[in-house]
Amino acid sequence: MSKPVKLLAIGGGITALAYGGYFATQFKEVSKFESEEKAVQKLLDTETKTLASATKAIAEHEQKLTNLAKQDVEKRKTLKEAEAKVDAARKTLQQLEGQYQTKREEVEKVAKEMETSRAKLSNLKSESERAKEAVTMAEKSLMLAKQQVKASKQLLNPLNHPKVQSLLGGKSK
Repeated sequence: MSKPVKLLAIGGGITALAYGGYFATQFKEVSKFESEEKAVQKLLDTETKTLASATKAIAEHEQKLTNLAKQDVEKRKTLKEAEAKVDAARKTLQQLEGQYQTKREEVEKVAKEMETSRAKLSNLKSESERAKEAVTMAEKSLMLAKQQVKASKQLLNPLNHPKVQSLLGGKSK
């Protein structure tokens, strides 16, 4: 084999090795960014489900609070009626005092349930707000990850590399 042919063969081999190294490096970058994109997408899906769950729980607790408020009004009205009966009818005092005590316990129970429900509602609203913020951040992260993947994929073609572009006279795609 003549010397120019050997040099040409060696030059071709070196070029193939350089391109192979470059391609492997860029492929690794693309894989890294794609795995980051998948992780961000998974986080977005999780936070979206959390937000939906929190929103549903808030609606349920608001309905429960409305029902408990109605019960509170009804129970307090019943309590007042029982108090009036105690004053009007001393003969049946034992019976009416029993009703009075029962109604008072129900009012206290409803008041405690209302307080517990209010606290739970407050916690759920806080969790919902946090989940909304997490979804917003996850969407932004996903957008950035997609941009990085796109930019990284463009560099798979060595002709798109900035140094090659500058050597070719600044032409860019």
